[in-house]
This record gives sequence, C-alpha cells and structure tokens, in this order.
Amino acid sequence: MLKLKAMKKSFGLIIILTILFLTTSDCQAIVDPTTVPNNRFGIHIVSDADLENAADLVNGNGGQWGYISLVIRQDERNTDRWRTTFNKMNRLKLIPIVRIATTMDGSAWAKPTADDANIWAAFLDSLPWPTKNRYVSIFNEPNHANEWGGQIDPKGYTEILKQYSMVLKNKNEDFFILSAGLDASAKNIAGTTMDEIKYLNQMQTASPDWLDYIDGWSSHSYPQPNFQGSASATGRGSIRTFDWEINELKKIGLSKDLPIFITETGWRVPGYSRQQLDNLYISAFNNAWNRSQIVAVTPFLLNYQSEPFADFSWQILGHSDFYPFYYTVSQMPKIVGKPTQLHRFNFINQFPAEFVAQSHYNYDLEIENTGQSIINKDDFDFKIATEPNLTIDEIHFDPIYPGEKGAINLKFHTGENPVQFNLVYWLQKDNQPVGDKQETKIKIYAFPDLHLQASIGLKNQTPNRWFKLFIYDLPENTAKPQISNNQTPIREYDGSIDDQSQLLKIQDIIFGKNYLLRLKVFNGLPKDIAWTPQPGLNEVKFGEVLSVDFNNNNYFDIGDIWEVIKQPLLIKQIL
Repeated sequence: MLKLKAMKKSFGLIIILTILFLTTSDCQAIVDPTTVPNNRFGIHIVSDADLENAADLVNGNGGQWGYISLVIRQDERNTDRWRTTFNKMNRLKLIPIVRIATTMDGSAWAKPTADDANIWAAFLDSLPWPTKNRYVSIFNEPNHANEWGGQIDPKGYTEILKQYSMVLKNKNEDFFILSAGLDASAKNIAGTTMDEIKYLNQMQTASPDWLDYIDGWSSHSYPQPNFQGSASATGRGSIRTFDWEINELKKIGLSKDLPIFITETGWRVPGYSRQQLDNLYISAFNNAWNRSQIVAVTPFLLNYQSEPFADFSWQILGHSDFYPFYYTVSQMPKIVGKPTQLHRFNFINQFPAEFVAQSHYNYDLEIENTGQSIINKDDFDFKIATEPNLTIDEIHFDPIYPGEKGAINLKFHTGENPVQFNLVYWLQKDNQPVGDKQETKIKIYAFPDLHLQASIGLKNQTPNRWFKLFIYDLPENTAKPQISNNQTPIREYDGSIDDQSQLLKIQDIIFGKNYLLRLKVFNGLPKDIAWTPQPGLNEVKFGEVLSVDFNNNNYFDIGDIWEVIKQPLLIKQIL
C-alpha cells in the first residue's frame, strides 16, 4: 500500500509539472522580428498608388523588405481590393503594418465595438499577408477624444485592445498585435486629450495584464513642439520618445522586451532648408533609430497633397517629384531583410513518365501556391536532375502569387536511344529545397508506329493522291475533341493514299496523353479524331472521308461547286 501511494504521488507530481510547463511555454506562432536580418526603413502611405515610390525609398540602395504603415477603415474592408494591394507589396518586397480604424462620426472617429472584432479578424485573415508576422495596430491615439468617439476612456480602450488581440490570435496565431500609438505630447485637457502617463496608469489600473496582449509597441516619436526639433534630443517630445515610453511602461509592470515600431515620426517640412532636413534624417536613422529593438520606422507621410497634412508630405505639393530628403534617405545604405515567410506549394500534375526518343517537348508543370512568397524566377529556382537522355532546353514561369495557380513551362528533348531512368525535380530558394523533391520513373521508347485507316472516295485516277496528318495537343477532360482555329500542330506528316500499308514513325508525343489527329486527304474534307498514343503499333480508324473539297480549302463551299462545273468528271469522286 505504501508503495502504491508513493507511485500515485509521483504520477500526480508529473501531471502538475507537465501542466506548468505547457502553461508557461511560449506557444505563439509569431516570430521575433529582431532575431532575423531586418530592414528597418519604412514610410507611412495613404494610397496604394504610392507603393512604387515607397519601395524606391525604403528599399533603395541595397534594401529589401522595408515597411509600409497604412490605415484600413471598416468601410474599406474589401478583400478583392486589398488582395491586389497586398500582392503588390509582396512583389515590391514591402512589409505592411496595418492600422485598423472605424469611420468618422461628425468630427470624431467612431468608437469601435467589441462585436466588430470578429468581422475584422475574418477580413484580415482573408488577405495574402507577405510575411508570417501579420502586423496589426489596434486603432490610433486614443488619448485624444476625437480618436475615440469623442471620449477619453482608457478603460474602454484597454478592453477593446484585449478583445481584438484575443479574437485575432484565435483566428490566426500569426497576427502580431501592436498597441495604438499614443500622443506623448498631449496635455490633460478635460474632454479633449489626456497626458500619456496618466492614460497608461489608468489602463494598468483597469487591467493589470493588458501588456500580455501586445507583441510590440507602436510609438509616435515626434519632435516637439510644433513637430520641430533636434535629431539629438532625448526623452519625451523627441524622436527618441520611444525610449521614454518604454521606461514608463517598465514602471507600471512591463517585464518583457517589446519590439518597437515607430509608426509615426518626422519633421514638418516648412521652416527647414534642404540641407537641414537631409542632416536631420541622416542623423535620426544613423543614431536615434538604429537600435536592435527597433523593427520599423515609418515617418509620416510620403504623399499628402492637401490639408491637414500637406506640411508633412515628402512629395512636393502639386508635383510628381519629391523633396530632396526623400532621395537622401533612399540612398542611405540598407540591408536585405529576411522576414520569415511560409514557402508552400503543390504540384497539381506530375512530370510525364513515358516519352519517345529523338523528340522535342513543351510541357507545363502546374503549381498551386499555398504559401506567402511569390514563386518567381528572381527568388526561386526550378531544379531538375536528368540523365543525358533527357536535356532541358528552357525553363520559364511567370510569377505565381499566393493563393493562385500557375505553371512552370519546360522545353526539353530526348536522346537517340530507348532508356529507363529516375528523374528528380524540385523548387528551391536560397539554395535550399522547398518542400519534398518529386521523383518519377522515366521510360523513353523507340518511335511508335501509326497505321491510318480511312474510307475515301477518289475513284478517278489521279497522280496527286496525297494526304497530310496533323497532330495537335488536346486539353485534358475535353468532352468533344476540338482545337482552336489558330492552334499550331506539334507534328505534321505527309503520305500517299495509295500506300495503304504505310506506317508513320511518330515523334514529340507523350504516351497516355490525349491528342487530336486531323487527316486531310486530296480533295477530301478534314476529319478529326481523338487519339491516346501507346507504345508499339497504333491503329487509328478515321471512318469515311467526304471527298467534296475540290478546291482543297478545308471547307465545302461555293468554290467546290464551281470546280465541279469546270471539271464535271470530279463528280466521280463521290459516287
């Protein structure tokens, strides 16, 4: 009995330790962006029409995967629209930081509701995010009443932040939650604004665990007052406001290292000379914003051509050109960011297994992109290991975006002799295979023989009794064998009708694949038939060919009647 009790106690202890381990382990799917090569340069935009100019700025001079801050309002939740935008950012190697927003209600932004979190989660989850981390900032500057339904409500914002964080992560653990950027220079003005320290303290009082619901800190590190100041200034109201904010968060209980996202910053353009703005941004990026904890710096604002933000626009008002500091920042040295992406795809079809010797082929290997990266020639290589009996002549594929299907086009030719071997092919990125390598047993046959049988009129004796056989690719699963009018045959053969024992040696076909054979005989209408070639002898019966195409234009028309009028003996061909 004593031994049994000891075993029960040990078993219970194991269960308790296991539960503690599971509950304290980091089970999140997000990736710490400070642990991978990261291009911290970014910019805030208001229109996807500015994405190319934004890419030239944040990825200029050697950079890739800079950041873009953008706002999506609840009345803009259109998946088709934003799918196009996100695919464009993927192509330009830009990482989105999405700030969600409600809509204007009078002079203030409407206060969000907890129920709307599910709608946001479904919408945001429907978008083709370019990277594993899906950066989402939960609204904006709620210590301004006009940003929160006309009220200052730290407790209400805390509840919304936690609710949206839980719902988004329940939808997909890759959502990386950022707090709303706060206005660090706001004063305590009743019913209008609240000091950030006071606001944070009230958030902490309302819910002491709220910091557990964010993955990164969104900071609006503006130089103040009047959005002007030195690049060397420190503390609150400087471009290093984020330092002050992190220290304040530690005072109220922050115990983890939060990655920092400076989603708004920058100087007002009026009042500065060209050289001053150049120096300010060079100093800021090289000295203030170069911390390892800083993930992204997206100054406000690339292009705004009217009030109230015209003074912050990097693009010159009324022009397509930019202020000189745009080009200065663009030419600052940058690195190639390597954010974590999911590389996944499926081969829809497989490489054929049986070919003919001394033949040329043009084959589409179809692919479905189920990952995040764009499968293109710049980032991916298609590799195929062949023996000398099969030679790749050309590989081509257009970009295949996430969630879409495409094809890798292969042009290749076979050797002279029948042979069997194993062929292996795969996609790779950064010299590493992506997914499993595909292996196919290949067999190359000697030329198959094709014997044609057809019932043809042509009772008059003529020395010009020719036929032509055309072989066309035929799409799979076609209910009726047909080809387009401008389709080019993959092979063409000539012969004589009189030689009924003639065998055609066929090249350039794949065994088991469907083709369309078109037989055109002298003075006969073309006859089509579907054909699936097999090794060895292939007997193909065309049946009756109507010998009424007297002008050999492939149709029976008024020209044929005219030929009969001119040559009445032609009528013997159809008797």
